[in-house]
Amino acid sequence: MQQKDLDARFEEAVAIANTMTQAELPQDIQLRLYAYYKQATKGTISNEAPMFDIRNAFKTNAWMQISHLSIDEAKELYIKYIMELHHKKNKPISNLFCMKNSQLFVLCAIIALTISCKRKKYTEVVEVPLPTSEEKVTMGLPDDVKADEGAFQLIALPYKYDALVPNIDVLTMETHYSKHYLAYTNGLNKALAGTELESLPIEDIFKNLDLNNTELRNNLGGYYNHSLFFETIGAKKNEQPKDTLAAKIDLDFGSYENFKTQFTDAASKQFGSGWVWLIVNKYGKLEITSTQNQDNPLMPRALVAGTPILALDLWEHAYYLDYQYKRRKYIDNFFNIINWGKVNEKFEAAIAK
Repeated sequence: MQQKDLDARFEEAVAIANTMTQAELPQDIQLRLYAYYKQATKGTISNEAPMFDIRNAFKTNAWMQISHLSIDEAKELYIKYIMELHHKKNKPISNLFCMKNSQLFVLCAIIALTISCKRKKYTEVVEVPLPTSEEKVTMGLPDDVKADEGAFQLIALPYKYDALVPNIDVLTMETHYSKHYLAYTNGLNKALAGTELESLPIEDIFKNLDLNNTELRNNLGGYYNHSLFFETIGAKKNEQPKDTLAAKIDLDFGSYENFKTQFTDAASKQFGSGWVWLIVNKYGKLEITSTQNQDNPLMPRALVAGTPILALDLWEHAYYLDYQYKRRKYIDNFFNIINWGKVNEKFEAAIAK
């Protein structure tokens, strides 16, 4: 691909995009483009800023930090998306839009193999939950998110949504915390309302959990699991265990590197949605285990029981917007954002019981 040809096609795509009304762009694409644009301009633009002309974003590293794409790859995808919209409106498509060997990555919801000009490829569509069309295109703050009144509330996020870039992008963090986590919190409060479990500490609710009560099981696990996940990650990069926990990891796993290898292996082998855990078992030993869906090691009849002190979310909503099918890369990057100070606090509390 000649650079001049790519730049020319991109400029034509931008020109076409600027003729479209906001209503013609799906809400998820608007939000994704806005997140990139705002990150690229370091948050200096207003919520009403143009969403279509994102040339400035391609001139910075912000795009790559968020999406792990090169500038040229980002341009190719922008072109592909505008081409599809243009085609749906039955307008002529310039020859400049012929794409050779292009990888389709629809910016928020779809991963696909595209039809190129010279080779046929088949399209596979994977959908993930997206914001509804009624929601505003804004990037909020964690402190603005409040659960409905009830027995449990969201844990306060001690960092902003963009604090974990490039390991987790800003839109994934906002959606994960303010949509998924909030939904589990509200669901748990609703399931507990008016029951004798409502006034119990969460550990005692687990002890008394009826596994056949699917609504309570899913929301209880979803709330606890996400609370631990958000508590034990943070903005400091490449932090390592210290003090008592470091010594315990060396004792039970042989070394920190051995622990990372075993944790990564467990996460890589987890099929479908679920979680990987570092727990303290009933003998005070550290163990790595995994669970399906929103189950966890505190639940009755857990295959490996214990007190979780670290959790990795392997549901697609935790990584798909940023990593798509590259789940292993998400797992590897998780070690860059672990808050080992908080994990050590959890460890100390578990062995003190």
